Amino acid sequence: MNSKSGLIGWIRNRFAKDVHRAGLFIMDILIVIFCLVMVFALWFMVYSFLEDRDKGYDAYSLQISMGGEHYQTLLEKSNANRAMGIGIRDADYEEYYAVADYFEAFTHFYMYDKAGDAAAEMWQKRMEDAESRMGSLSGEKENIKNWLGIE
Repeated sequence: MNSKSGLIGWIRNRFAKDVHRAGLFIMDILIVIFCLVMVFALWFMVYSFLEDRDKGYDAYSLQISMGGEHYQTLLEKSNANRAMGIGIRDADYEEYYAVADYFEAFTHFYMYDKAGDAAAEMWQKRMEDAESRMGSLSGEKENIKNWLGIE
């Protein structure tokens, strides 16, 4: 059987012609390099995601969120940490978690109280519980009210 006949022969002839063209050969090399870079970048992104996904937020990150009056972000970070079991009984985190709980409870209480809903009582109890755990951060109560525009 002749090696230059059929589909395989056509492919060999085609590549043999393209290899002699320097421009196409350089483009082939660049495409291979680009593909390798993309594979490496994808691997690095997946690796970074898997490595960082269970670290949670440290107390400094929670402090920055609270200090910048980003209470909704503080609540999200606190809930994420709790879901991962980070700092649940740690004194460094407890007061920040209490501020986040107070923010959540206060916003719900205010909403349900304005609507005259009975659920306001439940949220008021949660708000009082969070308030009792705030410790040295109890001054944040007024900041939360001011931030929400409530006098």
